[in-house]
Amino acid sequence: MFLSYRSLTLYRRSCYIGNSSGNLSDLFVEVNNPNLNVAGEVLSEMPSAIFPSQKPSLLVGVKLPRSKSEWDRANEYFRMQINTSRELRNLNMEIDHLNGTMWAYFSANYGQVKARNDFNHYNNMSKSKLKKCLRNLKLQNGKLEEIKYVSRLLRKKLRSHVQRNYEEELSKDFWKFCKKEFEESETQEPNFDESSCYDYFRNIFFEKNKNRTFNLPSWLKPFPVPSSNFDLECPTYQEITKIIRKMKSSGSPCPIDQISIIPFKRCPILRTQLWRLLSKCWTEKYIPTIWKRAVAVFIYKKDSPDNPANCFRASHVESFHLCDKEQNFQIRAR
Repeated sequence: MFLSYRSLTLYRRSCYIGNSSGNLSDLFVEVNNPNLNVAGEVLSEMPSAIFPSQKPSLLVGVKLPRSKSEWDRANEYFRMQINTSRELRNLNMEIDHLNGTMWAYFSANYGQVKARNDFNHYNNMSKSKLKKCLRNLKLQNGKLEEIKYVSRLLRKKLRSHVQRNYEEELSKDFWKFCKKEFEESETQEPNFDESSCYDYFRNIFFEKNKNRTFNLPSWLKPFPVPSSNFDLECPTYQEITKIIRKMKSSGSPCPIDQISIIPFKRCPILRTQLWRLLSKCWTEKYIPTIWKRAVAVFIYKKDSPDNPANCFRASHVESFHLCDKEQNFQIRAR
């Protein structure tokens, strides 16, 4: 079993390939029914779940407790709000209730993370235009935060024409120099509109030749017969707890629910409810719709921020990233 496409490529390079196997199109055969995939399931032209017509609302990040007593108090509150004894019926409603209860409690008791400012449109302005905007903001009694942002940006651009000694700055403090140089790329936002972004990623994700199956090539060795049968039993609470404790606490929560792994590490009642949800999905062989959503966060790479293909890399954050990671860990462990 190959863990990635790269390992498959390296293995292929080490194998002897005859002249008849040089054409990659020979590895695929057409299927009579164009609406069938490899598993024999009927497919539509484009799943609506990939590009939903109604966009989910994004939440603001919340602050979390710090002391053990605060986490114990939060666990007791969730114990009163979440009934772990009744039967789970509608998984989407149960998950939405769990996410909403957690976010509302942390938001009301510990506050929200300060959102990013909306002043990034000043970044590409010239010095003369920034001076004019700053003058108008002061005359019109604009927002104090906006005035500070424009003033700080203007001072930075005025200092940029001063001759700098890069070698001295590097030798003095390397990381401070890197942070200063790359700070602008962290705040860079795309200039293209939503329709062009939609068209680009639609072409990327859309399978143009979906009515074909893969033939195992002759140069690839057949997979060995499994030595033992796969364990199809539902994951136990101990297995879920072990997986949660191994997961990194630095993972970024999705803007859809703002739920990180930390509350599940500190609150046993949340782990219990999550185990019940995963067991229900495992038994019914069903993934709830609310867990199929994701948000694409654009990370600036280079060039002008007008083209989604060259200047940005899309990092996808799932609405409940814990689910897929846990299932993967569980399958690997078994």
